[in-house]
Parts: sequence; structure tokens; C-alpha cells
Amino acid sequence: MTQATPIQIDEAMLGRLLTEHLEVSPDLIRPDATFEELDLDSLAVLELVVVLEEQTGVELQENELGLGPSTTLAEAGRALSRMVEQTGGTDSACQENSR
Repeated sequence: MTQATPIQIDEAMLGRLLTEHLEVSPDLIRPDATFEELDLDSLAVLELVVVLEEQTGVELQENELGLGPSTTLAEAGRALSRMVEQTGGTDSACQENSR
């Protein structure tokens, strides 16, 4: 039996979720892009968090993430990874939820 490893949420994963679920153009996805530059309002960011919860199997506390209009994808990835790690999200949870 293999041990589950903590899931890492990076810009690539965020980019994939943004293009698949929020229809953001792949051309706009880059680590220094802000949510504001991607035309994502607070409701869209909340929707992204919900998608990440579904993908990781972890309930994320939006108010503790500190995501706002000027947050970059790199910053969001770090904040989300920390939260998932603190609450026990693993790659196996992500794989199960993507089936």
C-alpha cells in the first residue's frame, strides 16, 4: 500500500481549473496574473475554492485564505496548498474526486 502524499496546488493546477470551470483563456494564465486581471470577481474566486474542495476532498476556509482581486495565481497556489496541507488533503483524495 502506498502512502498518500500531500497535494500541491500550483499555478498549473489553478490554470487548468480556471480554464475548465471558469472559462478563463489559457493565454491569460501565468503565475503573476491576478484574479482581477483574469476578470474574476469574489464570486468567481469562491467558485474556484468550491471546485478545489471537490478536487481535494478538503473543506477550505475562504475567509482564512486571504484571496482578493490583487492575489496572483502563484500566491493563491501557495495559500491553498498550505490550507490543504493543514487540513490533510492528499493526492489520493484528488484522484478519487476526479473520477
